[in-house]
Parts: sequence; C-alpha cells; structure tokens
Amino acid sequence: MNTMDQIISSVAGESLDYKKYKNDLSQITRRNGVIVGGASVPYSKIDLKDEKFQTRVLTTDRGHVASLASDISENGLERLPVVSWNEETKMFNVLSGHHRTKAVNRNNQAKQKNRSMIPVLVAEFDDEVQREFFLQSENNHRPLKVASKADAVLFLQKLKTIGYFDSFQSDDGSKHKNEAKRLLKEFHGKIIPQSRNGIIKEVWEGHEISKIIMYESQEFRSEVKELGNFAKPMKSGEWLAGGTCIIRSVPRAVPAALVTALHESIKNKNRDNSAFVKQKVRIFTYFDKATNVGSLKQLREDFIEEKALFQREVMNKTGLASIETIQFLDQIYDGEEDPLSFVWCNKTSEYVAVSEEVSNA
Repeated sequence: MNTMDQIISSVAGESLDYKKYKNDLSQITRRNGVIVGGASVPYSKIDLKDEKFQTRVLTTDRGHVASLASDISENGLERLPVVSWNEETKMFNVLSGHHRTKAVNRNNQAKQKNRSMIPVLVAEFDDEVQREFFLQSENNHRPLKVASKADAVLFLQKLKTIGYFDSFQSDDGSKHKNEAKRLLKEFHGKIIPQSRNGIIKEVWEGHEISKIIMYESQEFRSEVKELGNFAKPMKSGEWLAGGTCIIRSVPRAVPAALVTALHESIKNKNRDNSAFVKQKVRIFTYFDKATNVGSLKQLREDFIEEKALFQREVMNKTGLASIETIQFLDQIYDGEEDPLSFVWCNKTSEYVAVSEEVSNA
C-alpha cells in the first residue's frame, strides 16, 4: 500500500487533518477497512467516470448536488468524501461522497478558482462485501437523499453477483430471503417493509438493473468535446467554420437552441451579404429524466423519430439546414451495446446507426 505522503506527492496534493471532520471512522475500521490518511487533492485527479462504487442507480442527481453545494457553502463541509487510491491510473476512485465531491467542485468553480481542490479521506478495503456494507452505511448525511427501491435492488444484486448469498442456500429459498430482508432493514430502513418482498423478487427473478449515468454541466461539455474531437469545449448553438452548428443540449432544450442558432446564422448572412449555403447541424444530447435502461432506450427511439419527422417536414422543405448527425452520450454504466451515433440517410429519409453502411448518393 502506498503511504499518504507518496500519494500526495504523486498528485501534487496537500496533507489534511481528517480528524477535524465528522466522518464516522469506526464505519471504516469495523468493516476491516484501513484509513490511509487525509488530503486536499486536485479535482482533476478524482476519477468520476468510474462509478463502480456509486450505490445509486442514477449516478448524479443535479438537484442533490445543488442542495449539497448550498449546504456546504453555508455550513462548511462536515463529512469528507471517502476515496481509494488507484495505483494503475494514478487517480482516486470515490467510495462514498460522489455528490459531495461534485458539490465542493461546484462551489470552487463559483469562486472562480483556477485549481479546484477537494478535501478527501483516503481508505482501502480488501473485502468486497465489507466494502459494500460500508458504502451503504455512508449514505445517511445532510441533506439526506433517501435511497429508492431501485437502489436497494442494485445493492442486493451486487451482493448476489459477488457470491455473498451462496452460504444462505435452502430448498425453499427462505434463508437467502431472510438474510436479504435483514440487510434491507439495516441499510435501507426508510423503505417500507411491505416493499421488501418485491425488491427481493426483482433481484432473484427480475431483470438486472444497471446504473444510469447522469452528467453535470461541466461534465456534459467535456464529454461533447471528446466525442466531437473539438479543440475546445463547445457552446450550444456555436458555429464551426464551414457552416456546421453544434447543438449541445438536453432533449427538451434542443428545439429552442436549433431555432436560435439558425436565426443567428440567417441574420449574419444578410448582414454580410454572403451567398446562402445550406447549413449542417450536429446534435449532442443525453436524457436527464431517464430512470432506468428501458425508459432510456425508449426516450432515444422517440427522439430519433421526432427529429426524423422534423427533418422531413421542416428542414428539407425549407432548405435552411440539415440535421446531419445525432449523438447520444453513453448513459448505461455497465457498457452500451446499442448504437449511440446516428446519421441522416437521404435515400431512406431516416436516421440510421453509423455502424450500418449508409450511402447518401
């Protein structure tokens, strides 16, 4: 294990007295965890793309981040986010405090700090089950975000996957059900008892639940920059050389952004007396209202159909512009299998996945 001094040195961080905060350190030690130390570390050294330790189905609740940011601004940070050091990536993985980490960064950005530093408590766990119990116990803090039934299913599902229930086998299945109920009572006590049987049934008989990735505004900009291979983060409605407009918005904001961008383009051309050239539009979007994989996939299908109709009935007939591509951000944590990029096909007047061979001749 790396010492705290080695870790701080490798990330250009600063030491921190973690005992000044209100973290319940016994929750770490009683779960066979080791406290490595405290530090103030650059936000850029925290790997928030790796959400494997996030206990929520929806990885980021922007409203919760805002509540925490306000609370921290008024009362100070009482409980440090708990992280572990990844020697391979030379980054920190967040064990507990995903939203607190983002809330502190939001406050730092509001103060226009050039280098956002996040105070953290570094801990290590060798036992997967004990680490999972620690993660569940850590979710009771102010302002409290009550776990959902889907979060409880995800908890039991993870324990089932790593073999925790293998020693609770019986012919009628009563042993693992009783242990599952005990765990729900201990770690998800705010979920009403009448719901426990349904949660357990979902774990052993239902479909697997996957985490749905949500993005903060800063993360959204960074993802689009990477996806589009842009030299800098793009603003929604920004025009590139050659007459291509980038729309970076959640779906409900796309129509307004599109109309504003086209209106601005027409004004500029009239002002410059330049010849009209048909504009191209690239849309980058994600669904901040999706609650599960099924609803996410349906929302994507609906969005594609709506934009295809708009393309045929408005864009093509007016000749103002063409929505050339639609790119959905990856939102299924365990890995996306469905196509995420779609291109307009003139032959079929439909959007098709970029993985399919398309000819616009």
